[in-house]
Amino acid sequence: MWITFVGLSIVALFLFNRFLRYNISVPIALIISVAIVALPFILLPIFAVWLLFRMVTGSKTPLQRRPSVNVEIPSRFCPRCGADVVGDRDTCSGCGNSVRVGQ
Repeated sequence: MWITFVGLSIVALFLFNRFLRYNISVPIALIISVAIVALPFILLPIFAVWLLFRMVTGSKTPLQRRPSVNVEIPSRFCPRCGADVVGDRDTCSGCGNSVRVGQ
């Protein structure tokens, strides 16, 4: 735990020093360097709680809420021309061949 704290403090001090080299004021440089180091530790738990809440409540993502598109999937093919025969049609739309199952 202390190693992580020391490592993050070194990163914050490095960023602080970099900001001072670019003539950024001390309070602004301090706020920015601490925020850059601390932001992941603030946002990750918030994201984890939000994700857990969505999983528990069963919320659906926008992609899952899209209305379905009514596309007829061909279940049969014409034996003569190989065209798709969609729905309950008895004849091929490509060549007019009869595609009844009993024939």
